[in-house]
Amino acid sequence: MKKGFSAALCIALLLAAVVPAAAAGAEDAGFYNVGAAAMAEIVPLSETGDAVEAVARNVDGLDGDELFYPGSTALLVTLSAAEAGKWYLLTVSAGDTVCFAEQQSGGGPVAFRVAFALPQERADLTLRIGSDSDSFTPIAVSLSYTPEAAGAPETPEPPEPPAPTDAVSDCPRDGTCAMAAFSDLAPSAWYHDGVHYVLASGLMQGYGDGVFAPDGTASRAMTAQILWNLEGRPEAETGAVFADVAEDAWYAAAVRWASGAGIITGWTDAAGEQRFDPDAAVTREQLAAMLYRFARLRGEGFSGMWSFQLDYPDAADASDWAYEPLCWMVMRGIVNGMEGRLNPRGSATRAQVASMLFRFSLE
Repeated sequence: MKKGFSAALCIALLLAAVVPAAAAGAEDAGFYNVGAAAMAEIVPLSETGDAVEAVARNVDGLDGDELFYPGSTALLVTLSAAEAGKWYLLTVSAGDTVCFAEQQSGGGPVAFRVAFALPQERADLTLRIGSDSDSFTPIAVSLSYTPEAAGAPETPEPPEPPAPTDAVSDCPRDGTCAMAAFSDLAPSAWYHDGVHYVLASGLMQGYGDGVFAPDGTASRAMTAQILWNLEGRPEAETGAVFADVAEDAWYAAAVRWASGAGIITGWTDAAGEQRFDPDAAVTREQLAAMLYRFARLRGEGFSGMWSFQLDYPDAADASDWAYEPLCWMVMRGIVNGMEGRLNPRGSATRAQVASMLFRFSLE
């Protein structure tokens, strides 16, 4: 996806801001300052990757952090309060060699899953985080890889991190819930499972300043971006060119992929141009159709002769192209009614989108 800055230049800026670290006392991994407002939580994704030492030194000379992870090369780095409208860049480097680089847009928590191959048997690695509006002035967190001593048993393979759906079912719905960072979310609300899931999996984010807007409507662009995230953000090989989707729009890569995969469609206007209407609210039947086409890519959905009755008084309001997707979604319990009605052409709220994604993930 094209962004408003050069990734190569940003990486170079991050690499340029290195300050040697000084030793200090030991403490656990946890939260660290990133710029003026954001906080970073760094968690090792390894049984043997617990932080054994943190020291105080930052790029601006203030108290900062250096972490040592023996045997760990997989980390989960979560930025809280990452501002909407900013792009955040995270790199891991060994000297001048960049082992990992990823950039994401802000707006609520931003999660980076960091995994990389070590360039040598022993490497002093530095993790840096910066944002475009802050000229990519980063914090520097040094990751020191310590190989096993000669003759010691091999370090076991890091276990798979728990699935976001497991995190939902195990959530105590208190201050530790992924939703607790948002002032307009209640862990006890009906949408808990869905919103917790999309936050924990990185499929959806907030708008900054601790706002998620569960009752806000989801746009068509936002829905394409969510499904692209769900698929792992692959490169688009083909895709329609929409006159109302700029090449550098934050959702452009997602729309190209979803169009090429047949998940989304647009229409032709009077001038003969293809349009997507990215800012329009996605309707419940549009969301059902997009999820159904996504399921068909995975070999799911109806096949052969099938029969299912939509037992809702307003089922006839569904568009012809949405009838099959709605039948499958209702049959699987992914789409539920609203006060006894299907409301197929009503706008889908962000909480409803999150809940449908969670139920879809259980398939």
